[in-house]
Formats: sequence, C-alpha cells, structure tokens
Amino acid sequence: MQVFPTLLSSIRRSLPLLFGVGLLMVSCIVPVGFADDAGEPVDQELQGIIPDYIPNGITEGDFDELNGNWAEWAEETGALVTNFYSSEDQSVVGRRTTLVELKRRIETMKQALSDPQYQAIHLKLADYYYRLAPRVAILEALLDTIEIDPSAVGDANIHATIEEVGQRGKALRDHLNSIPEGEAWLPYFNLPEVIAAAQSDADVEHTLGLMEKVRVKLAERTELSEIHREFLSSEPFLAFEDSLSQTMSFVAMQNPEGYREQIRELAADLMGAIEDYEEEPLSEYTRAIRTYYDDIRKLSPDGGARLTEAMRLFYLNYNLRLMVDETLAQSLFNESRFESGFINEMVSHAKVTGCQWTNTDAWIDFKPSDYGIRFNLGLKGNIRAKTQGETHVATVYIAGRHGFRGHKEVLFDGYHFLSKPACVNVFARNCPTGAQTCLSGVPLVGPFSENIAVKEARKQLPEADALTRRKIYQEAKPRFDREAAQNFTKAEHELETRVNGPLREQGLYPDVRQFTSTETDALIRSRTMESSELGGSATFPIPLYPTHGLMVQLHESLLNNAAQRFELEGKTFTPEELQSYMQDKLERLTGRDVDLKGILPDLSEDEGTEDSPKIETVTFHEEDAARFNIEGGAVILYLRIGLNLEGREPIPPQSIRVELYPTLDESGLHVTPGETIGVDAIDDVAPGDRVEQIARANVMRAKMQDIFEPTDLDTRFTFDLDTKRLTMDLTDLKVRGGWISFILTDGVTEGGPVAAAPAHKPVPVLPVPPAGQPVPEPSPEPVPVIQLDNIDGASQKAGNVASGPALPSPIRR
Repeated sequence: MQVFPTLLSSIRRSLPLLFGVGLLMVSCIVPVGFADDAGEPVDQELQGIIPDYIPNGITEGDFDELNGNWAEWAEETGALVTNFYSSEDQSVVGRRTTLVELKRRIETMKQALSDPQYQAIHLKLADYYYRLAPRVAILEALLDTIEIDPSAVGDANIHATIEEVGQRGKALRDHLNSIPEGEAWLPYFNLPEVIAAAQSDADVEHTLGLMEKVRVKLAERTELSEIHREFLSSEPFLAFEDSLSQTMSFVAMQNPEGYREQIRELAADLMGAIEDYEEEPLSEYTRAIRTYYDDIRKLSPDGGARLTEAMRLFYLNYNLRLMVDETLAQSLFNESRFESGFINEMVSHAKVTGCQWTNTDAWIDFKPSDYGIRFNLGLKGNIRAKTQGETHVATVYIAGRHGFRGHKEVLFDGYHFLSKPACVNVFARNCPTGAQTCLSGVPLVGPFSENIAVKEARKQLPEADALTRRKIYQEAKPRFDREAAQNFTKAEHELETRVNGPLREQGLYPDVRQFTSTETDALIRSRTMESSELGGSATFPIPLYPTHGLMVQLHESLLNNAAQRFELEGKTFTPEELQSYMQDKLERLTGRDVDLKGILPDLSEDEGTEDSPKIETVTFHEEDAARFNIEGGAVILYLRIGLNLEGREPIPPQSIRVELYPTLDESGLHVTPGETIGVDAIDDVAPGDRVEQIARANVMRAKMQDIFEPTDLDTRFTFDLDTKRLTMDLTDLKVRGGWISFILTDGVTEGGPVAAAPAHKPVPVLPVPPAGQPVPEPSPEPVPVIQLDNIDGASQKAGNVASGPALPSPIRR
C-alpha cells in the first residue's frame, strides 16, 4: 500500500513541469464615391477599406512558388487576389463576390492542410493560408457589420439582451452563493434587484439604469487590488459583463442615419492597423487594433458579434497550447512495487502468525472531458500469504492468495483536484495446506488428527475469507482516499508556488485557460493578453500529434507579450549585466537554474576587432525593445537597441530585423540567420544626417552579423522528478503562421532524486468587496476533495485535438 504516496507524489512533482513547459491589414483610405449612368451612388462594398496594393506574401509572384498539379490553382488564386485588391475593373475590386471566391480558395487550402497526401506542400500552403485567411475573415465580418440595418434592430434586441442579463445574473448569483461568504458580493452589485428587474421587464428605462451602474462598477475593477481584479475577472463575472455591455451597445445606437459612414471609417482604420501589424508587430499597432475593434463593437447594432467571431479566431485566441500524450503521463505516474511484511494477530481464539508478500501496480488513465482534465487513478494488488493459526488443540498452516482492485475518478479544473470516493473491490482465497496436533508423530492417530484439524479449518474458510476481505477493504479504501486528498492538496500548493506564483510575479499569468482531455491525451490551452495586446490565432492546421510525449505550441503574441513583461525598455546594460538580468528573470520564472549560453547570443564574449569594436553597453529603446514575428519557417526578431562601442561614437537605438531559421535533422537543432540583417532608423532622418545614418547602420549590421552566427543546439532535455528521470528529445519542429510547434518524445528511467514535499498549503482567502460594503470576515476556502456528481464530463471526440476548431473565450482584459 505504500505505492500511493509514490504515485501521487509523482503527479504532484510533475504537474509544474507539464504546466511550466511552456513558458494582425490595410492603410486608411478615404472612401471615394462612384456613380452609375443615372448619377446615383453605387454601393462601394470594401473599396476605401482595403488598400489599393496587394499585401506582402499574397502577390501573384508569391503564389508562383506552388507548382506541379497545383500550378494552375495557384495562378488562378494569385489573379483572384490581385483583382480583389487592385483591379481596374470596379465590378471585382473589393466586392463580396470576389471575397466569396477567395473564401472558397481558403477552404481548399484548409482541406489540403489536413490531408496527409498533400504533406509535400503543407508548409508552403500554410504560409498562404495564414496570410490570406485572417484578411478574408475580418473583411467579410466588417462587410456584414456595415450592411446591418440599424432600424431593423429596434427594441427586440434590447429586450432579448435584458433577458440574457437576467439569466447570466442568476448564474453569477448561484456562483457567489456556492463559495464561502460569496453572498457578500450580491448587494455590492445590487444583483437581486437587477435580476428581478430583468425578469419582469416592466420598466425598461429603470432596468437599463440599474444595468449601467453595475457595468460601470465591473469596469472599475482595474482600480482595485490584484486579488479583487482576479476575482472579478473569473468567468461568471465576465459572462455577466458581456451581456451588460451588449445591451448598452444596442441602447447607444443614437444616430442610425450616420451609422454606415462611421462604421466604414472605423473599418478602414482597423484594417490599416492590422496591415501595419502584419508588416511589423509593434505595440502601437496592437493598441490601435484593440481601440478600433472596441469602437466598432460599441457602435455596431449587433455589439460587433460578427467581427468578434473573426477576431477571436485569428487575433484574440489562445497563444499557448500543451498536449500531453497519455503514454507520457503513464510513464511518469505508473508505479509497480513489491512489499513484504509479518503477520502477528489474534483472530477469534487463534493466534495467527506468518508472512505476506504484496505486488502492487498503480496507473493513470485519461478519460474524455470538455470541462477539465479527467482521469482515473487505478490500483491493483496481488497478495500472497503463508500463515499458521495456533490454538491449544492444533496448528493449521494456510496459504492465501488475495487481491484488490481499485480506482478513483479525478477531475483537474486548472485550480483544484475534484474527486469521487475510491471504489475498491477485494477478493480473498485461503487454503489450508496442513496441520499439526498434539498427536502428530503418533502412528495412525497422528495423521488422522491432522486431517480432522484441516477439515475443521476448511469449514471455517467462508468466514475466514470474508474476514480477510473485510480487513483488506478497511485498510485499502480509507487509505486510498486519505492519501489522495493529502497529495492532491500538496500538488495544488506546488502548482501555485512553482508555476502560478512566478507567472503572476512576472505578469505572465494567463487571463484565459482551458483544460480538456480525451481517452488518449490531455490538452491545456491558455492566453496571456492584456487590454492593449493581441492573442493567438486558430490552431495550427497541419496535423500534429505527440506519440509518447508532448506537443508545445507557442504563438508569436505570447512571445511579444512576454517581452513586454521583461521590462527592457529604456534600460542600459553592460553585456555582463544584460546576461545576468535575463538569466535572473528566467530563473525566477521557471524556478530552475538557467544557462543562457548556446541559447541567446552572449555579448560578454565579444572580444572586438578594429573593424568591429567591443560592445561596452547596450541601450534599449523606450518602446518595443524586442518583438517577434513567425512566418515562412523563420522566427523574425525585431530589436530596438543602441550600442556604445569601444573607441567609437555611441550609436543611438536602431530598428533591427534578424531572421532566424531553425531546422531539425538527425544531427540536432540548427539555427541559421538569414542572409541579410535589416537596420533602419527608428525616427525620421533629416536630409543632412542621412550619410551619418548609413554609416551607423553599416556598423550596427556588421556587429549583429558577428553576434547572430549559425548555432547548433542540444535537442535532449533531462528533468529529475522524485524517483524518476525524464529525458525529452525534440523530434518534430514546425515554424509557420505565427506558431512555433514542436514535439518532445520522452524516455523515463528510474533513479532521480527524491524531493521533499511542502509541509503545508497556504489557505486562499476570498476577496471581500471594497470598503463601505457590509461584509463578513473572510473565511478559508475548503479543500475541494468532493463528489463529482454535478461535474459534466461530456465526451470529446478522441483524435487530433490540436487541429480542432478554436474554442470560444473571453475577449477582453
């Protein structure tokens, strides 16, 4: 039975590792009117919103890279894109009919990307898909929004959304009532009165007034403490706030006559910001995208529902995905043990002594769930026993073969482990093998007396077997439940201290997380994004699946948002200080020793030459010190840095663009810089300073070429987890469409060091409303080892979850 602590401790120690592995189109053009022969204006559709040039990456020349059987299709698609953006024929440029045809082409790409027989062109096709699909989706959504008739919306939408406010208000009320002292928040948001008013719908003006007050209070969460902000950003609050905002957006429609003109202007601004972002992912463009998107949501009669669907798909989605194959989880958590012990106890009037040997196997088994990672903890034990029962009359020798089978259903929702009581089945079989009496050794009488003793023992076998089963059950089931609860509590503590805590400290805690499982894998999705930032896109369409390992997918938005949290902007470092600063940040984030040598360029090793002097200090620009873009098989690094070189005039911050191409083969991982490194001035250069700027750029380019050299990286990573050592080999790598996707395949061996578990778990405290509200004292939240009766475990189709559709997620922070 000692297998339980080892098994559950492995889960506790491994969770932080599995969770830790991880650590946007067109310039603005003023609408131009066209007229038919009668002089009446013609519907311009998307003219004036799309640019009059073809964006990079989807020109006819770009599509020429597809050849063979796809050559004709590629030529037609390139011509179609050209007609949509820059044709002189007004019947096709920017028209919905052309847009619909482009949408069909995108569906063809998507089907081919999911079909293994087109694997030879998957990577090229993925580039076209990710460059074209977001543009078409956003433009179609904008066109739908522009064509909405505000006068047809009327009061119907307002009444419908008021009803939805009532429903989500009740869900929020039930949520607050289900947590300790949560009812203290009901008067703070005046929830009972809002729910009652929404349900009666008698006085719409009064109801809308109440709702606006609550909406404003929720929006003011940013002025509260961190614990209050996090509490008020949980899903029930976000859903309630969404319904409030949508209702108020309908009410805000004051000027239907000017609606289309305003929407068209905002649409042109949004597409211009998106195109700028796709060209270079600067934070000023992400802020502009979010601003124009929010403005359209406020103005649109449908609350921006059509645009929101497209934005969620390509710019506000999850930006980290982690898939863990069940075989990896089993190799970490499965455990086999052999134990032996002595037996010495009184049973009825007999003294029973002897030995027993127990072989126990424990394992983990994923189960389908859309609402958390569901799994079974399984246990199987086989017991062999040799005992002797002594009375004053005889000693009977007994051989026993017993066993037990148990399982415990567990759901991990991302925060807590929720479990059912263990189910344990026991079987026992005792068999007398001989006896010894006081007459043993006496001819004839001795064997006779021994047979009588054995027969009497056999008569008592049903009672003895039942007693054995009861004793095994009474020890196995309570111990299973007790040790599971203890170890899951420790696992929650370790997850908080080793993963969630450091993420919060570094500002990288996700605003949205989702946990699901199938029969064969567990999938974790998360998004790290603030109100002025962007998220990820729909899942990488090329089929990827980890076999006996895990898959990690990182979106460029996660890298960009993380770079902001590293707070390099405006700072000046010596090479040694920069290396130490980055190393300290990563160590605090991961809780592990980090060696950046071989991963990041080590400026401290720059010896300098006469043509390329040594770097004395590095100065980062006030904004966007480091940004990332992932496309065409390259990780494109944008740096805004200045250099102080030994014996030279300081070079002020320059905008640097470095392409890094990672490739994986049998000999390892190779990172090769692109042939050219772009260096440009950040601000406009006066005509008299252009010669000097060219000289600066040449020096900076030479220095960057010295720093970014071809590098070979190790593809094997080793982690020590309790009594096991986990070795992960990088076996697949794809860099396309904003995503870095890689697969790590595992090899687990015995012999890792044993780490001591934390002695206790800090008790989380429920936040209370701000001062001025009558609230009781905070109370501890109970450890959630509870029944699963009300937890929905709806099945999710097994298979390639990574290539499934994007799941809905909150859109604002």
